[in-house]
Amino acid sequence: MKFIFPVNGTCVHKYDGIEQDGGILVPVRISASCEDDIRVNGIKATYDQGAFVVPLLIDGYRNTVTAENLTTGESEKIAVYHVPHASDKYRISVDDNILFLQDITYHRDTYQSIFDNPYLAVFKKAHDIYGTKVHMNLFYEYNADAMQLFSDHKEYFNLSMMTDAFKEEFEANAHWLRFSIHSYAEFPPRPYAHATMEKADEDIKKIHKEIRRFAGDACLSNVCTTHFGSGNRGVVRTLRNHGYRALTGYFTLDKQGNPLVAYYYTKEEVGTVEHRDFWRDEEEDITFGRIDTVLNSLKMDNILPTLEAIKADNGRRGFLSMLIHEQYFYPDYKTYLPFFEDLIMTACKFATENGYQPSFISEACLEEYIRRK
Repeated sequence: MKFIFPVNGTCVHKYDGIEQDGGILVPVRISASCEDDIRVNGIKATYDQGAFVVPLLIDGYRNTVTAENLTTGESEKIAVYHVPHASDKYRISVDDNILFLQDITYHRDTYQSIFDNPYLAVFKKAHDIYGTKVHMNLFYEYNADAMQLFSDHKEYFNLSMMTDAFKEEFEANAHWLRFSIHSYAEFPPRPYAHATMEKADEDIKKIHKEIRRFAGDACLSNVCTTHFGSGNRGVVRTLRNHGYRALTGYFTLDKQGNPLVAYYYTKEEVGTVEHRDFWRDEEEDITFGRIDTVLNSLKMDNILPTLEAIKADNGRRGFLSMLIHEQYFYPDYKTYLPFFEDLIMTACKFATENGYQPSFISEACLEEYIRRK
């Protein structure tokens, strides 16, 4: 006997069933011999199309679902989560951020606003037109290794050098613009795949200290995407110890069939979550979210078909999570995208026209936010 859907840690929203009595009536599917007597939370299941099915109301944040095989004596218990605010929401997240902070620091005496920075101005435009909420994951430093990717950006910078002259303005925009750790620097790739908890702790402390100094506590998010979605269980525990409650990644397989931007998840585990918006790791007490698309990997003529395909996937259509990387904004970057702004504006326009509302991930799937609403 085995749960097919939901499985342990699944987060369900309205596209997983029928809204009813403040919850979702979800068709629970269980694999077992067709001759067995299966009960789910005491309700007798019906065998249909190769599986046992029971419509079950999931109406609390955390719900215990117990399957019993009265024929064999087996039983299995899972936790299923109801995330009602994860439906019809979207966000833009941005990885590899550091250079816009260098620019603001260099122009601290001439900029009247952080949005005089051309890069931040793109996201402010998206917010002003569509209400978009933006999450930025930060590097601690920009160093000589990263400079090799650029022809003009040739000066060292780290977050401790960032001016605090605009702290009040950052705080005033924290309702739509927030920051978190990404990694110490661009290189090495996958920095936390084999990192110690001590290394992760050091990097987190450094980056958090500076975010609080130049942008304030309100701008420090409790959600992040680490560089390359890297993070063994020890690193993830360290992130949680520093206040992170959700992590996002691609949770798919690369061309070689290996987990891609998926933290400690195995190939088999990725297969169970890659068509979900959110799920919980019960053991580590952390929520994971799937990034649906990387905008800088798309051409303008395939962005809409890509987003339409995501919308057609009921497991992923609830929360549209779209990612882009900072470096593609700059003309001196080796693979500069002159249509960087168009990618963002097109994505936000699609979301708005298809009924999606702006949201941070924390607002969509974390218990403390759900209980506030």
